Amino acid sequence: MIGTPLERFNAYAMPIPESGCWLWTGPISHKGYGRFTVDGRKVQAHRFSYKQFVGPVPDETTIDHLCRVRCFVNPDHLRQLSNRDNILIGVGPTAINAKKVQCSNGHIYTKDTTIERPEGGRGCRICKSKYNKNYRIAHGAEV
Repeated sequence: MIGTPLERFNAYAMPIPESGCWLWTGPISHKGYGRFTVDGRKVQAHRFSYKQFVGPVPDETTIDHLCRVRCFVNPDHLRQLSNRDNILIGVGPTAINAKKVQCSNGHIYTKDTTIERPEGGRGCRICKSKYNKNYRIAHGAEV
């Protein structure tokens, strides 16, 4: 397809009147994002849309789809987020665990009962203490 990148983008962006979303009708990546080529480089259509119609996008910034549909490209339905924030508002395991308010044994996560792990994540100080006590008993250490 010949034309400027914006003309080619517009040829693939199909507005959906009922929702205001723009469906990407061009190539889709294996992760479900629209993509096309600009100056010999593959680009994500939603990032291109945001840059064209809203403004610059720092490399470390993620463009989030407010409607949660990866192949939509309306810049009014996109926003910039840090990668961390984008993951935490999602539906993956990291987001699910971050939303938990208690450990698997029912202890409420508070400042005093939560262990922040150096590699990321958190643990329950009450469960860890109980585990350590049982371990010392089982291995003949003083309690």
